[in-house]
Parts: sequence; structure tokens; C-alpha cells
Amino acid sequence: MRRSTKTALVVLGVGAAMAGLTTAPGSRSGRPEGGPPVVVEDRAATTTIVSSTRGTVAVTVESAPSGGRPFDPGGQAEAATDRTVPVPAATEAGTPATSASAAESVIGDDGRIWLQGRTTRYPNAAIGRIDFRQSGVSYWCTGTLIDADTVLTAGHCVHDGLSGADGWSTTVKFTPGAEGNRAPFGSCRSSELLTLPGWYEGGREYQDLGLVQLDCPIGDTVGWYGFRSAEGARGLAGVRVNVRGYPGDMVWSSLWTMADRIRVSQREMAFYAADTYGGQSGSPVFDVKACNGVVGPCIVAVHAYGTHPGGAHAGLNHGPRLSVERTALIAAVAAG
Repeated sequence: MRRSTKTALVVLGVGAAMAGLTTAPGSRSGRPEGGPPVVVEDRAATTTIVSSTRGTVAVTVESAPSGGRPFDPGGQAEAATDRTVPVPAATEAGTPATSASAAESVIGDDGRIWLQGRTTRYPNAAIGRIDFRQSGVSYWCTGTLIDADTVLTAGHCVHDGLSGADGWSTTVKFTPGAEGNRAPFGSCRSSELLTLPGWYEGGREYQDLGLVQLDCPIGDTVGWYGFRSAEGARGLAGVRVNVRGYPGDMVWSSLWTMADRIRVSQREMAFYAADTYGGQSGSPVFDVKACNGVVGPCIVAVHAYGTHPGGAHAGLNHGPRLSVERTALIAAVAAG
């Protein structure tokens, strides 16, 4: 959303354990990565969204949404500065776990690739670390810019899915292109957090999407990703994708990626074998091809969960996909 004032990216950690939620170094742990088993798919609301500042908001959506186009302004390396962020209280990220499979979500041999020294290049510069607090505990997630001041992430990175008006994340900061203690483009704060009613009201796994409106148009400098939907429950089956974010089991605040294909495509969920770890909740699941008329990174789902019991959930990492209805809703909110 383009505004005269904008704010940093926010992402929050969920009460039930999610694949990508990681406590910040030095904070307490106790939340497993794998979420509660959810086998029944819930239909997402298409005309309302819940805001941290405005409550439940009615949204008018396009009848034939096209999604969003990727944008690379160029010159990211020249714009990057050697800024630093506060040094964590400890150097190790504690990843809560109840079992190794739930905590690690590494399927077979770890195939992730470290994008060391490449965070200031597009499209990596448009991905960032989201630092926030929830119930007095510090966490981080991953988020991706989809326009100058809107970040797409997991719902549990903006709201705990449990506590109503008291469940919103606080002290949210988004740092694009973060690497270690460097903030090469500076950071933004959040001005508004949004999530789907099904997540806000009941923590439904299939509704676990979130948006962060920022207090600065940092996307004009670092660029942003496009996003699109695919028709039909099996519309994403076999699509080659990348999952890219900030895992808590690697070097502090380092960006990692892995390519795979969508192994199972459902109406509201996408499943893949790309390896992940706590801290990667909110990571973009994207392909690189024509995206609404522009060639570039195109988000088709958002990573949110590691493996946990329940059909395809048991053996694959997964997250809510961008259905036609959700694409229309996200496009309308970002443009509002």
C-alpha cells in the first residue's frame, strides 16, 4: 500500500508451534515448529480482513484479480549502507521443539543453500527478517515486500490466533536484506497488521496468512515480488518453486534457499519437500516466470508449517496458497 506514512514489517509467532517461528536469541522457548493437526480445509473469507487498528474491515475485491507484478528498481547494491542492528542478547537462536521432526522440518539430506553476501541483490533484497514480541517474548519470522510498503507473511507472525484483540504482535520491525547484524537498507516499523478472520478467530491452519503495512516505502529502494493464483485445487501441482528465508538453525540472521516442486496442491494449501526451520515462517514460496505480464519472482504460497500429523502434513512442509479469492483480497488491501 502506498501511503504518505509507512511502517516496518511485522511478523509474529503463534501459540501453537509453527514451522517458521523462532524465538530471538536469548529468549525462552517452548513452542514446537509443527502446528496442530488440521485435516479439514476451511474456506477463507474473501470480503473481510481483520486489522490491528481498524478491527474487521469489509474489502471490495475485483471479480477477476490479476495479483501483483514484481518490481526491480535496480541499484540495490549502491543504495546499501553498512548499518547495524542491535546485537542479540545471545548468539544462538533457540528453536522450541517437542520432537526432532516437528522442530527441524529437514526432509532427508539438508538441501538448503546459503545466500551469503547476496542479500543486497534483487530479489533477495525484497525479503527481510521480521522482529517482534508476543506475550512478552521476542521472536523473528520472514516476510516479503509485495509493494512499496506492504509485507506478505504468515498469519501467526502478526497474530497468535488465540487471544483476540490481545493477540497482535508488538514492537514489529522489518529489515530487508538483513545479514548478521547488518541492516543494509535500514528498517521500517509496522503501522498496521492484518490477517484473515479464520486465523484471528480460531487459529485455523488454512487461514494462516498475514500482511504488515509499513511506515516507510522501503520497497521503492529494494523492490518487491509479484503474486498470483492458480485455478482449481490441483492448480499448483508440479510447479517448481523456491522457499527462501531466515532459519534459526543456521548462522544468525542468514538467508537460505531451496528449490523443489509442489508435491501436493489443495484448494487452500500447498505442500513441498524444500527444507525449512524455525524462523522461516512467512517465507515466500515462489516461482520465477511470467508474473501477470512481467518476468520475475511470483509468490504462489506462504510457508508456515513443518511436518506434523495429518495426511500430507505428516511428511511435507507446507503453507497456505494464494487462491483466486485470496489473491483478490491481498491485491485490494495492498492497493487501498
